[in-house]
Amino acid sequence: MPSILKPENIDYAYLENQYELLQALDTETSLKRAERGAEEWNGWVQWAQVFHGRWLRLERDGATKKAVLKDASDQLLEFQDSGVETCTPIDDFSGFVFPCDVSFDGIVFEQGADFSKAYFAGDAWFSGAKFLGKSKFTGATFLADAHFVESEWRDNADFGKAQFHAFAKFEKVLFEGDAWFGKAEFHSKSYFVQGCALGKLWFTDAVFQDELFARDLTLAAKFRADHTQFRSKAEFTRAQFLGEAVFEDARFDGDTNLDHVWFGRTAQTPLPRRFADWTEKAKTAYEATFVNSQSKTVPNFIGAHFKDLPDIGHMKVPDIPYTPLASVWQRFQRLRGHGGTDYYVMDNRAAAKFRRLAKMASASHNHIAERRFFRSELLSRRGHETERPSEIFMINLFEFFSGCGLSFKRPMFGLLAIIVVCCAIYFSQISWSVAEMNADGEAWFDLASYSVLNSLPLIGYASDTYGAAVNTLFGGIESVPWPAKVVAFIQNIASAILLFFALLAIRNYFKLG
Repeated sequence: MPSILKPENIDYAYLENQYELLQALDTETSLKRAERGAEEWNGWVQWAQVFHGRWLRLERDGATKKAVLKDASDQLLEFQDSGVETCTPIDDFSGFVFPCDVSFDGIVFEQGADFSKAYFAGDAWFSGAKFLGKSKFTGATFLADAHFVESEWRDNADFGKAQFHAFAKFEKVLFEGDAWFGKAEFHSKSYFVQGCALGKLWFTDAVFQDELFARDLTLAAKFRADHTQFRSKAEFTRAQFLGEAVFEDARFDGDTNLDHVWFGRTAQTPLPRRFADWTEKAKTAYEATFVNSQSKTVPNFIGAHFKDLPDIGHMKVPDIPYTPLASVWQRFQRLRGHGGTDYYVMDNRAAAKFRRLAKMASASHNHIAERRFFRSELLSRRGHETERPSEIFMINLFEFFSGCGLSFKRPMFGLLAIIVVCCAIYFSQISWSVAEMNADGEAWFDLASYSVLNSLPLIGYASDTYGAAVNTLFGGIESVPWPAKVVAFIQNIASAILLFFALLAIRNYFKLG
C-alpha cells in the first residue's frame, strides 16, 4: 500500500479545505492533472480514497479487518490523446503515486522524464515510449508488472535502486545512452530479451530474486554485473557482449546458460535478430564494434560464484588480433620477443580472466575449452605478467610450432617440410645423377626413406630399411659425408620436438593421462 494512503499520513484538514479544487481535478484528464505537480496529484489520490473509497477495500484477516488495494486493473490512468502519439509537456513525475494501472504507451518524452521515487501500485505501461532526454526512475517502486516493451531511450536512463515486485519487461528495448540499474531489486521474473544497449549497461549490486531472461541481448559498450546476485536461473543465450563484460564477484545461485554467447565481435559473429528494426545510429554503432588489439572483451568472471557451473564450451571468446607485420625481419624480432608491443593484449587483466575461464572449463570437465583458454592465457601474459624477452620467446615458439599445444597440423606440416628440405640436402651429398636415380627403380624410394627415417629418432636407425638406404645411397655407413651426418643430427632433434608437439596435441584433445 502507498504510504500516503495510510490514515496516519493523511491530512484530513487539507482535504476539507481543498475539496472543491480536488473535486475539479477529478474531472480533468490524467495529463492535465499531472501538470499540477506531485503535491496536488497525491492530494487528489488521497481525496479520491477518503471521500469515494476509490483505491482501498477492507479485507478480513482473522478477527480483524485491514485495508488493501483494490484490483488495480479495474481502473486505468491514461496519458495518451486518443491513441495518437503524444509529446507530453511534463517531465517531472518524481514522487507521484499511481494507485492503479497507468499507461504511458507510445508517449514521447521530449525532455526526458523524472519518475524518481514514483510509486506504481498497478501495472505500469511504457511500451513503445520514447525518452529523448535523460530519464530517471531512481528509487521507483513497481508493485505490479512494469512494461517497457520496445521503449527507446535516446539519452541516459537511471533505474538505480528501483524495486520491481512483479514482472519487469524490457523486451526489445533500445538504450542509446548509458543505462544504470545499480542496486535495483527484481523480485519476480525479468525480461531483457532482444534488447540493445549502445552505451554502458550497469547492474552493479543489483539483485535478481527470480529468473532473468536476456536471450539475444546486444551490448555494444561496457556491461557491469559485479557483485550482482542472480538467485535463480540466468539465461544469456545468444547474447552479444561487444564491449567489456564484468561479472566480478557476482553470485549465480541457479542455472546459468551461456550457450552461443559472444564476448567480442568478429566477421563470424551473426547479426542480432532485430538488427533490421534498429535505428541507423544503433546499426552504425554495432558495425563499429569489431575486436581489435585495444579490446577488453574477455569476460571477467574473477571471484564469481556458481552453484552449478555453466557449460562454457559453446561460449565464443574470440582471439584478440594484433597488427600484421610487413617484413620477415619484423616477424623474426617478434618471435624473439623484441618486435614491439603491437601484438600484446592491451587489457593487462586478460591473462587472469582467461585463467578463471580455464578453471571454470576444467571444473565442468570441458577439457577442450580448458586448453583453448590456457592458450589464450599464455598469449595474453606477454608484456604484462611475462616481460622478459627470453620467456616471451619461449611462449612465441610454443605458439608458432604447436598453437600452444592445441594444433596437430602445425607440427605435422613442419615435420613434412623438414623431410622434403633434408631430402634435397641429402641428394646434394650423394654421387648419383638424376638420370642414374631415374634408371634405378628404387633409388628415389631409398632417398625418401632415408629422410623419413631420420625424422623418427631411435626407431628409424633400428629399421632394416634405414641400413639398406644408407648402403644404396652412400655405399655404407662409414661413407656418409659429414655434412649429411650433421643434417641428420639436426633433423633428429627438430623432428623429435615436432613429434612431441603433435603427440601433445593428441593428448590434449583426448585428455589422455
